[in-house]
Amino acid sequence: MLLQVKEVVLEKMLKKIILPVIALVIVFAQDKAHAFEVGAEADYWFTSLSGDIKSGTSGTTLDFKDNLNMDGYNSAGINVHIELGDHLLSIGYTPLSYSGTTTLSSLINVQGSQFNADIKSGLRLNMTDVQYTYWLVNSSMGAFAKVALSGIGVGYSGNSFIDAMAAIEVSPLPFVGISLGYRTVTFKLDTDDAELNANVSGLFVGFFANF
Repeated sequence: MLLQVKEVVLEKMLKKIILPVIALVIVFAQDKAHAFEVGAEADYWFTSLSGDIKSGTSGTTLDFKDNLNMDGYNSAGINVHIELGDHLLSIGYTPLSYSGTTTLSSLINVQGSQFNADIKSGLRLNMTDVQYTYWLVNSSMGAFAKVALSGIGVGYSGNSFIDAMAAIEVSPLPFVGISLGYRTVTFKLDTDDAELNANVSGLFVGFFANF
């Protein structure tokens, strides 16, 4: 049995913020009082998964850990950004994949079929996100370090996506550095095929270059 969540809902949610993003690009071009920066970062995220999934409208709700025995997964992602003062526009890609094998202790319903045996399940989430960030905290910790907090929340027709991050960035050399932080992402998705409530959280480390 393979439980796979589609990306259609997230795509629709992201379309809701395309016009505000375009407007922000115009603001960037007009604001010449602050330093302009273009950069890229590669992150390695040590994630922990929690939540549940139900396949179909009449399916059994299954907990990722208790029922499906899904293992943890560490993800490598990439992000490119344009920054002007406290404003940041970024495009990122983070693939997530979880799997588990377990023996069912009771009968379950999945997409109209019933199971009571050994099953193998999987959950794949490929996050491609475009987001604007205004740094609520973007303070210097001397010449080579800063601490930053950011977050984004999107809602669409009963679905939601929340992504929050806190990080310390250290740049011992000009234009390059490393980051250490904590990221948490919460999904609530309802498609024709599945209902998903999930949280992915954990520490991350990254390497970045700014120009």
